[in-house]
Amino acid sequence: MVINPPKGISTTTAKFYLDGNRTDGYTENGSVEYPFKTLANLFSYLSGYAAPFVVESIPTATAYAYTGDVSFPAQFMTIFGNGSTWAVTGNITLNAAFHIENLYTAATGTLTYAATAATESERIGGSLTITGGIFTSGYEHFFDMSILMNTLVTLNAGATPVFTNVVGTPRFVTASGSTATTVLTIINCQSLATGAYVNVNMSNGGIAVINGFIATNNGTVVNINLSGSSGASASVANLLRGVSAAQVTCGSAYTYASPDCLMALFSGTALHFTGPIELATYKATAQTATIASTAIYTALADGIYRMSLNVRVTTAGSAGTVVGSVNYQTTSTISLTSTGHYTLFDQDFISAGSSIPLSATVTSNTGGVYEIFCVVERVG
Repeated sequence: MVINPPKGISTTTAKFYLDGNRTDGYTENGSVEYPFKTLANLFSYLSGYAAPFVVESIPTATAYAYTGDVSFPAQFMTIFGNGSTWAVTGNITLNAAFHIENLYTAATGTLTYAATAATESERIGGSLTITGGIFTSGYEHFFDMSILMNTLVTLNAGATPVFTNVVGTPRFVTASGSTATTVLTIINCQSLATGAYVNVNMSNGGIAVINGFIATNNGTVVNINLSGSSGASASVANLLRGVSAAQVTCGSAYTYASPDCLMALFSGTALHFTGPIELATYKATAQTATIASTAIYTALADGIYRMSLNVRVTTAGSAGTVVGSVNYQTTSTISLTSTGHYTLFDQDFISAGSSIPLSATVTSNTGGVYEIFCVVERVG
């Protein structure tokens, strides 16, 4: 099988072929005529290699398997996986920048991207299933791929990885001592973790910029924890846009959140909003009697909250009135003898731990039917 060099790859760069489909006998040297048949032979040849290189991996029916630790030379490396699977029983270390396409990688140990240079590395397509976790130190960009089996991705201090269109069950955490120079960027990704795992954990420091992210776990822990972020001004703030998560905590981290976020519970003392975020709704239809005072939301953080209350008479009776109330503000007395709707807006500072009550008081109703709606939003 002859594969022409992809466009953009210099033909003067050393290129090695891996083809486990070959069963004929020959002396392996990695050429297209005499490719390496195993990862062991490929890794042995590359050990200490002193120039940039390219590996072309030919897919096989079963995974290429290797037992032992692998440490690639400190040279720029390009791997075209072509859908191949590399399964390593041990640790894998990449010591320089890289470009890897469509390679499925599994390791029972760790996968360490040790290069700290500003040169961007890319990993495109394929998947990573790394039992011992992934460790990043530089600027790596992961595109259009899967990270599976709740693999934990650790950002060492100063790392600035970017994850774009990454799906599966990845989890992200910063190493101890991380500062605002450690930045996690997530773009249109998901983390469908299946245990009591924090999907994004910045409690050790660092900044998270998240633009499109679905974060789920088993509901017993916070989905996104930004409490360790060192940002104290807008220039080094966390940013949340298009986030869907049940629980988000920011602590004292300086954090912006946009109105397209869907977060049931969130807290923090330095939260800033680019628009209102819906926190709770209340709806009761076909009502004829008083609705006792009930807490429809309890604030997790100090802030400005807006309550929008709507009372609608749907069936006119012959007598009676109803008065709606939210956050101790009441509507005018509404007659139950004619249909119509009445709206009340209230905006107030609510302290953490304080509840927002809603009620409806009905007097002398004869045949009238009403319904009541309320939305609670955080606006500042």
